[in-house]
Amino acid sequence: MSQEIVAQPRADLTVREGTEGTYRHKGLAWLDAAKCLHQNNREGFGAFYYLVSHACELFTKAFLIWRGVPYDQLKSRELGHDIQRLVEKAQELGLPIEEEFKPFFEALENLNQENMQRYPKLGFFTLGQQGYVEPHNMLSWADIYYKKIYAIISKEKNAKNK
Repeated sequence: MSQEIVAQPRADLTVREGTEGTYRHKGLAWLDAAKCLHQNNREGFGAFYYLVSHACELFTKAFLIWRGVPYDQLKSRELGHDIQRLVEKAQELGLPIEEEFKPFFEALENLNQENMQRYPKLGFFTLGQQGYVEPHNMLSWADIYYKKIYAIISKEKNAKNK
């Protein structure tokens, strides 16, 4: 029996300190929308994966903003909506990404490169070397990724406030 993933409000939804907090807040809203689709067995390929992908992009950008990356650089062609480049930049700035997350980010990158989540394509498509990634796994990884980012930011905020 699989564990049910339920969209629910988080305690920090009203905390929007600066742009970093706004990005986290919006990312949580996108992730909760994906959870609603999953709860109702409506993970149609496009909408579900687009929501998860965009949530993770926003979480990553929140981390980058927290670490001092200027907003203009986030909008640039260098980073923009390229989840792979965003994650690489976050890793350079101290975000640890474990090996088991590679299929998750590979899936997000492949979806973004092909615009598979927004536009139908003909032919065979896989989500990276690992093949298809189950919606439940995508949600679990996205939750863990958010919690990792939020833990780092919270710890640094607390240390700064002492």
